[in-house]
This record gives sequence, structure tokens and C-alpha cells, in this order.
Amino acid sequence: MLKKLIIVFIVPAFIFAAVNSGTTAGSFLKINTGSRSSALGGAFCGLADDNEALNINPAGIAQLTVPEFSGGHIIWFSDIAVEHFQFTIPLSETLVLGLSGIYMNNGSFEAFTASAVSAGTFTAYDAAAGLTLGVKLSDKIFLGVTAKYITVNIAADSAAGYAGDGGILVKNILPGISFGAALQNIGTDLKLWTTAERLPQALRAGFAFSPSQNTAITFDGITHLTEGDFNLGAGFELEFIPKTAAFRAGYYFPLSSRIIDYTTGISAGLGFNIAPVTINYAIIPGGDLGYVHRISAAYAFGAKKKPLPDSSLENTGIEVAVLMPFVSKNMDDSEQKSMFEIIKNNLLSSRSVRVIFDGTGGLLIPLTSAAVISGTMEKTEGLIEITASLKDPSTGKELAGFSSKAGSFLDAHKKANELSKELEKYLTEHLKVK
Repeated sequence: MLKKLIIVFIVPAFIFAAVNSGTTAGSFLKINTGSRSSALGGAFCGLADDNEALNINPAGIAQLTVPEFSGGHIIWFSDIAVEHFQFTIPLSETLVLGLSGIYMNNGSFEAFTASAVSAGTFTAYDAAAGLTLGVKLSDKIFLGVTAKYITVNIAADSAAGYAGDGGILVKNILPGISFGAALQNIGTDLKLWTTAERLPQALRAGFAFSPSQNTAITFDGITHLTEGDFNLGAGFELEFIPKTAAFRAGYYFPLSSRIIDYTTGISAGLGFNIAPVTINYAIIPGGDLGYVHRISAAYAFGAKKKPLPDSSLENTGIEVAVLMPFVSKNMDDSEQKSMFEIIKNNLLSSRSVRVIFDGTGGLLIPLTSAAVISGTMEKTEGLIEITASLKDPSTGKELAGFSSKAGSFLDAHKKANELSKELEKYLTEHLKVK
């Protein structure tokens, strides 16, 4: 099944690329706005595990479990500036919605009449906005689609068009190896004045290898279907301070072009995570044109998903807290599950307590339990109330209770994050869980 999906997705695009070549409009759509992915040489299609997936492989956002907002600035060549934003929010356990935008200010230019008389100045800018839906088909297969609105503006003239992206991500096709592919900018031509040109349609495909939780090695291939170019990217990421600081490096190699300066394709960057804020930076040499700097920041409304505890914990006798699903009588099921994911992922990623998520009513593995965490989520008089209770697993006696009220769905995500931190603090201080 996986092999058929990959073949159906990729082969027609390569045939199309081989028989089409020419110029394109909206070339700003080729810019990789992501600081992290740019530092990896653009090789991110098989990884795609944060907001930057919106612009590279939309299937990747289906992995996300908490709302996240990010934005950034790019210092481009010749004082050109690029601004961008991304926002993702889980709608349920299987659906994630994403919004993205890019604005490229090309600056001011001198205008002249046909007789070479100065006519002042004019400006030019390009912009695009996208709406993305990511779908989790299973724990291994994710799909994503994006609809885009694109506009190109020069002085008083403008052109607009529509396009779509589609992507697939397959996790663990082999242990630690994932595959991703995406078609980008498939849509209408942009017509400025009397000339209509195609968008820079592209096909990406790549692999990501994670030999450990703190390391990733990525490889991507990309071709612009109407231009006939082929390019390779490779990247390396190392969290030298786990979950806090990362170093990245990459190389982007255009197979269809003659390379004179091999340093031009080099990229490097750093990432810092001080939860809930992440800051990424990338620098890319541009030969005689100088350097391109990218910097971005993201805010996550909760802890990002971490792997479940390894089965090697079995029969070790380590005390743990067992987390049960929270219940609700009057909340939408998708809203309730989305907020519970925040509590679950925060506790699973805790550095100070060992928490096992139990979605079945029985222990996942036979460990000695220090506490059982359960709770409710209810809508009361326009407020969303979240409560959590810690109980002794042997007697059922309540050890502690916590509650929080929120005035909106987005605020409830923040409150769920705060509540999970209170649970973690109590477990650490009172139950001496190690």
C-alpha cells in the first residue's frame, strides 16, 4: 500500500518535468522561509515536524498536537525583505488546520517615460496566503493539502492567481527512517499586462533518518516541473543540549547548474527552545551577493509531543503516575481531545516525573504506580472548566485536586498547559517520583 501511494504520487510529476521547461512567474514562492529547514539545506520534506511543514510538506502538520504560532524575517539580497507567519491548531486527534502567509517587499525603483524622462519612483511587492488541512490516516501515514491565493504587484499593476499543494509523509518505513513527498504551486497562471506565465510548480521528495532522539539526518530532492532543474539538499541536526539547543548544517546542490563557488550551497544555523518559545536562526552564503540571514520565533500553546516511554521500563519497579483520559458531558469531542493532548504531552515529556498514558483502563506495562490522574472538562456559563484529580491507586483516595477556568477555546489550551505544570510540580514535590 505504501509503495503504491509513493509511486502514484511521484512518477507522473517526474514525467511532467522531463517534457516541460520555461520561465515562471511568482518566483518568490521558491523562497524557503523556514529558518530551521533552510539551515538543513532545505532538506525537510521527510522530517516536517513543526510549523515549517506548511511551506514544504503540508502533510507534516498532521503530526502536531498543540496550537503553535510562528513568524520570521528574512534579510534578502539588495535590501529586499521577506516577512512570513504560520499558525497551526489541532481540530481533533486526526485533523490539524494551518494558516500561512508570506510578504516580499521588493523596495522602490526609479520610473522613466519612453523618452527617458524621470517619472518618480514606484514600488513592487509579492504576497501569498495559504489554508492547509493535515490528516492523520494512521500512526505512520499523514496527508496534507493547501489552497493558496497569490498576488504580484508592480506599481499600479497587479496579477493574482490560485494554487494548491499536496503532500504525504510516511513515518518509520524502516526503523528511524521516514519518507515525505510534496507537489507545490499547482494552479492558475499569473497574467501581468499581456503576459501569462506559469507558477513555479515543484516536486519535492526526501528522507529523514533519526539515529537517536537528539539527532536527525535529512536528504531531499527537488525539481521545478516547468523549468527542468534538479537539485539535492542534505542536512544534519544535533541537539547538543537536549530539548533546549540545537546546531544545524546543510548543503544545497543544483545538479542542473554549473557550480563555480561551492560555498554558495552551504547553510548553518542554531535553534533555542525555552518553552513555550522557540527561536531559530540560519545563515546562507550567497557568493558575491553576500549572506542571507533568516530568523524566526514560535510560540507553542503546550508541550510538543514526545515518544512514549520505552518498553525497557517493564518490571523495573520504578514508580510512575498513570494518566487516564479526561471525560466530558457537554463539550465537543474534538475540542476535549485537543486540550487533553496538551496535558498528556506535557506530562509525557516531563524531565522530573515518569508518566504513563493509559487510554484503555488498564496499565500499559506492569509498573508500580504512585498515583492515578483523571479529570473532567465541562462548559459552564460560557466558561470552559478543566479539573484534575490525583488518587492513590491502591485505595482510590484523592491525594490532590486542581481546576482551571478559561473564557475561550484558545485560552483553554493555555489553561490546560498551566494545569499540567501544576500536576507535574505536585508529583515531584509530594510523591517523590523519580
